[in-house]
Amino acid sequence: MSTSVVVPAIPECDIHRHVHGTAGVPATVDGKTTRGPWANMCDDCYMLHGIGLGTGRGQRLILRTTTDRKATP
Repeated sequence: MSTSVVVPAIPECDIHRHVHGTAGVPATVDGKTTRGPWANMCDDCYMLHGIGLGTGRGQRLILRTTTDRKATP
């Protein structure tokens, strides 16, 4: 598994939305948290709650452009 993945749209940070009640904060990582579950996280939440990147840990989210549908990180 790669440490990054190309996505068609950037999701919201799950921790900001569910824990802090703040919607609309863009996520930069989809990864496992220190508490076990996986979450979409912004950089700040990833630094506090993420366990790293790579197989079984997480991936950095890269927005796919409309001109590059088969982009790879």
